[in-house]
Amino acid sequence: MSTIKPQSRVPGHILGYPRIGDKRQTKLALEHYWKGKKDKATTQAALAEVFTTNIQDQIDAGLDIITTGDFAHYDLVLSQAVAFGVQPTRFKGAKTLDTFERQFYFARGRDHTGQYEDNAAWQMTKWFDTNYHYLVPELEADEDFSNTDFTHIFKQVSDVKAVIQKSGQTDKALKVVLVGPVSFLYLATSKLDDKLEHLDKLLPVYADLLNQLGEQGVDWVQMDEPILSLDLDGRWQQAFERAYNGLQQTPPQLIVANYFDSLGNNCNIACNLPVSGIHIDITRSSQPKQYVTQVIDHLPSHKLLSIGVVDGRSVWITDQARAQDILLEANERLNTYHNQPKSGDGKDNERLWVGSGSLLLHLPVDLTSEEVPENLKGKLAFAKQKLSEVVICAKLATGELQPDVTATDISLTPTQSAAQSRDGVFKDRYAKQQEKLNLPLLPTTTIGSFPQTAEIRKARRQWYNGELSDSDYQDAMKAEIRQCVTDQEELGLDVLVHGEAERTDMVEYFAQYLDGFWLAKNG
Repeated sequence: MSTIKPQSRVPGHILGYPRIGDKRQTKLALEHYWKGKKDKATTQAALAEVFTTNIQDQIDAGLDIITTGDFAHYDLVLSQAVAFGVQPTRFKGAKTLDTFERQFYFARGRDHTGQYEDNAAWQMTKWFDTNYHYLVPELEADEDFSNTDFTHIFKQVSDVKAVIQKSGQTDKALKVVLVGPVSFLYLATSKLDDKLEHLDKLLPVYADLLNQLGEQGVDWVQMDEPILSLDLDGRWQQAFERAYNGLQQTPPQLIVANYFDSLGNNCNIACNLPVSGIHIDITRSSQPKQYVTQVIDHLPSHKLLSIGVVDGRSVWITDQARAQDILLEANERLNTYHNQPKSGDGKDNERLWVGSGSLLLHLPVDLTSEEVPENLKGKLAFAKQKLSEVVICAKLATGELQPDVTATDISLTPTQSAAQSRDGVFKDRYAKQQEKLNLPLLPTTTIGSFPQTAEIRKARRQWYNGELSDSDYQDAMKAEIRQCVTDQEELGLDVLVHGEAERTDMVEYFAQYLDGFWLAKNG
């Protein structure tokens, strides 16, 4: 007889954590290494320190499942491609480089060791609808994924185990993040007309990696398959069934994670994959409660559902009242069955997990390092604060806690501004512009920003540090602007730009002069 009752305890987890460091330690360490200011050992020690902090943050927050495998020097797609032995033939000699150097070679087009000639770097493109970028793997027509090296993945596993052991909280389950096989192929380029022809050779690599992770005591592997949010044709939908049918016998347990949007037409396919569970991101849904109901209706009764209720892309705190309304009902509907999946530590693992909607790397790291204005206090949560929100929401799902935050707690009172509309009619303004400027039919110009030179960065740094007066800094920027305008005049451009030498970036520069905006120092 099945036992059917609401789940009394709900595990909390995240999909991934920022690897840049709360003060950009990772970025600075890699740049210093690239410029020859630090050796490899010193650089890797700095990276290891950020990694350890990331794991400790999860433990300290009280998450039940600790996530690793997401710590990459550039991005997860690049590091995984290198681990899988992807090496375009145009990068001569890349096989002789270790995986650390090879990532630099592919990402920057230059071998940092100086052994091999420069090359065009891998294409960089946006990760779905975010402003995060990833490096696009280049697959040869005869790609066999034979030169695999999983060292960095296994090192993260051993390192996180050491951190957990040192913390004394050995009851934590361990989850490793991988880009799933279908999304990996979809996001890559190939010399084959049909990228799916690579799948048969790619699956054994995943199987080998999963088997070794199981041998190392990893409880769960999170397979990121964000393309399940896209409108896929039948061939790509069938590729999911083919891929996960080929991996279903491998340890550890698999959870397929989708984020940034709903599953849409791929809901039935995702729910019925031969895996232990799926993760959905409800923070991007206009009707999250209905979305959860739809997924539960399609989900077989032996599978778990991880609900991403804490927004991984928004700095605003979570509406706990809304979250509890969704999670309580989901908990009641999913219940606990006698054939529930088992966790790697031998304990029964319930059918409901609570997590972040997506990876948290799209957020600033830590709010405690900021001076938050009064009207925003209690309304913001950066990545580190989101960890605690996940733990709170997991307790809201069982009724152990009652919500402290509602939508009204998050809302702000809008400032009154004297917004103005432009007077006149466009054709009249255009005629006056033409009369004054006398531009040709097709004027030439540039997009706007000129490069931020070493001299500009040095002057700005000295100004920030009080080593350069306001007037001297302004004179330095004006000199840069004069040179920029002179260059354009000599080129014969019609519409000139001033090059924006004084700007750090477009968003920050304008926001600091506008009412209603607050700028974080370390955001």
